Amino acid sequence: MKLILLLFLILLTSCGNVKEPPSAVKGIIDLRDWDFERHGPISLSGEWKFHWEQFKEPKFSKDRDEKILINVPGPWLKDENPQIKRLGFGTYVLEVIGIDTKAVLALRAPLVLSSYKMFLVHSTGSAPPAEMFKVGRVGEVARDSIPDLKDEVKSFKSSQRFFLFVQVSNYHFRNGGLRKPPILGLEKEIKRSFTFNQLRDFFIAGILLIISFYHF
Repeated sequence: MKLILLLFLILLTSCGNVKEPPSAVKGIIDLRDWDFERHGPISLSGEWKFHWEQFKEPKFSKDRDEKILINVPGPWLKDENPQIKRLGFGTYVLEVIGIDTKAVLALRAPLVLSSYKMFLVHSTGSAPPAEMFKVGRVGEVARDSIPDLKDEVKSFKSSQRFFLFVQVSNYHFRNGGLRKPPILGLEKEIKRSFTFNQLRDFFIAGILLIISFYHF
């Protein structure tokens, strides 16, 4: 009983020291106060800019096109945006600023319904856009779109400011959108978490297989 109480107090104390992660506001997430070494990876959630029925070219430029704000994670279909339909395509854009590390970073792929391509664009413009993930095939019409689900990790050289472009199409699920945001962190932390989750899933699948073998 004393051991359980001690563990509870340790857990309660550790939870009190957890730093509240920042969220994107109006398409920008500011990470100036986020230390990847101390605070760990961060989910890039919050308000992303969204361009309905456009596959925006991934490049650094001042955004003058009409756009709306969509909360990530979540479906793109909202009552306040009647122009957006359940089925269709569009581009999410997020600006990431304030990164203060020279370590190699990594992104863990978001969960997107139902196909997408993600690009990373550095604000310096000195390097071409980097294709981070390509899951399924995006298309402006249903016949050109192929759905898929995939969990991946991609490393990249960090910079203080960059943009993420996520071109999405959905013609196969009830609602399109980013159901889980991409996760940004140090390469070693992201890869460690990714490997752990894979091993956990294999373990659970093995347990279920053993249970089904003995019961059927």
